[in-house]
Amino acid sequence: MDVSSKYFSVLSSPSPYIIKYVWRFLLDIHRVGKLRELISFVLWEINHRLRIYHFGSQYVKFTANPGLSITNEGGSLPENVIISSFLTGQGLCFQPVSVDWKYCAQTADGVLWGCCYTNLKALYYSDDQSRSAVLVHEFAHPITSLFISRQNVLFICTNGVVYKSDNRANSFKVVLPLSSPISYFLFNNGMTELPDHTLMIGEYGSIWHWKTWQNLAFLYYSSDGGDTWSTADFLLRQGVNKHIHLVK
Repeated sequence: MDVSSKYFSVLSSPSPYIIKYVWRFLLDIHRVGKLRELISFVLWEINHRLRIYHFGSQYVKFTANPGLSITNEGGSLPENVIISSFLTGQGLCFQPVSVDWKYCAQTADGVLWGCCYTNLKALYYSDDQSRSAVLVHEFAHPITSLFISRQNVLFICTNGVVYKSDNRANSFKVVLPLSSPISYFLFNNGMTELPDHTLMIGEYGSIWHWKTWQNLAFLYYSSDGGDTWSTADFLLRQGVNKHIHLVK
């Protein structure tokens, strides 16, 4: 677990040892090189509490409204389509999305695959531009990432394991167990395909082991379409901290 998770429970409840916990928390923050990040957060929180950011409307506001997609559908548009003069000039408009995607990727033939906030364990597909979604497979644990290769092969990561399907999710097989159940590859950043079709995965995960971070900066690569994987640990040997954020 990361530092914030490690200390959340002890710092959020009254305790006679609060000063000791705060001191240990600061030491751990310094040890992992996050002191500047903590100071930045504290300054932001002070400005938030004093409502300084309210002057000049410097807040990004989130709503419960559905997400939007850009469409070029013509003819008579439904009432829930949002039109602007700029989009109209380009022959486009905003259309509310009916599916509450969390992760979503598109195959070459335009089919969308992903998981939804309403059921993170389930894999869905949509072939009607997100007007509806069809449940195709449900895993035992929440989906943490997904990737689609140029050959339309699906890779799903859940509970620290990468699964592969080359038959449109009719079946899945385990192809790569990562270092821990909380490991995964970052969606849209942690897995890529090279021009020669070599697949690469950068492992992401934060594990606090005894008094230090367990380094998970492993890079995995496959030259057979993802059936077998090799591990490169050169980042670990160079002392790279914790995990990999981006593989491109």
